Amino acid sequence: MRTLRLTLLSLFIGFLITPLTVSAAPEVVRSETNSSLNVVPSNLLQNACPGNRLVNGGFEGGFSDRGSGEISVAEGWHPWFKPGSEEFPGLNYRPEYKPEDAQVHSDRRVHSGRFAQKWFTTFSTHTAGILQQVSGIPVGTRLNLSAWVQVWSDDTDDPNKSDVPGNYRVFIGIDPFGGTDWNSDNIVWSDPNMFAYDAHKQLTLSSTARNNVVTVFLKGVPEFPVKHNDSYWDDVCLQAIVPTNTPAPPTSTPIPTDTPTITPTPTDTLTPTSSVTPTNTATLTRTPTNTLTPTHTLTVTPLPTATITPTPTPPSTLDHLTNQATNNGTSGLVLLLGTAGVFILLYAASLRPRG
Repeated sequence: MRTLRLTLLSLFIGFLITPLTVSAAPEVVRSETNSSLNVVPSNLLQNACPGNRLVNGGFEGGFSDRGSGEISVAEGWHPWFKPGSEEFPGLNYRPEYKPEDAQVHSDRRVHSGRFAQKWFTTFSTHTAGILQQVSGIPVGTRLNLSAWVQVWSDDTDDPNKSDVPGNYRVFIGIDPFGGTDWNSDNIVWSDPNMFAYDAHKQLTLSSTARNNVVTVFLKGVPEFPVKHNDSYWDDVCLQAIVPTNTPAPPTSTPIPTDTPTITPTPTDTLTPTSSVTPTNTATLTRTPTNTLTPTHTLTVTPLPTATITPTPTPPSTLDHLTNQATNNGTSGLVLLLGTAGVFILLYAASLRPRG
């Protein structure tokens, strides 16, 4: 009886524990309506990217078919590719897009969690990838983008190594204006010479948002059409770092305070005070005082009194003649009378009326 009780107790405990262990792994459900692969995420399978602005950046949020069973893309992402030309067979084919499931193909190509996004072509090249638009980004925000990628590119079927690779290059890009044209000149791409054969490699890129919507691009470009040109992408992270140095304007405002201190130049205008040259103009006022010398010359004007000397000249000549007459006797008297007669005639002539 005791053994039966222990058996029933153990069965009851096992019944309680069993659903807990099943729920620890994500449940994969295939939707019959749209043939999409939906994944119930587990808290053990989180994309380690704080503040990630991307939807389904770790590819654990499900996949869906996009018009063809060969194009199964992670939710939140959209496929793009460069169309090829019939004139160049084997170049730029549309790749197949598939989820890489670690529970089916092992976790060799998955960086974390259970799923990664895969696209590939066989015996052909491609220029292709996926994109996602992200809205609500303030203009001027610093954008840091990263992604993990691994490439298998080879002419043999050994999945463990790429002995004869097709020169498969991988890129990540940001269109800071939010466009969806993979060929736009606005896109900022990572290093064009990045390879990630048979081991995961992280690509990083930084840019600045020029619009409230930005676009993230993942791109794979093999150069040679080898048998296997496959790339596997995981843990894509976009961090938007809003600039916190908005107090920068206050720090620039002290610059005006420097200009007032520079205004000792007005104090240099004290040089007018050194214009003692006006005081030197006082020396000019001395020259007017020296002009008093003309007033001294006015006192010398006794010249009018000196003009009186010409008027006595006639009497002096008469006196001279009389003196000569007296001194010369008769001849002098005759000269005196003759002179007197000349004067009388001249006087009488001056009194004669004219005309």
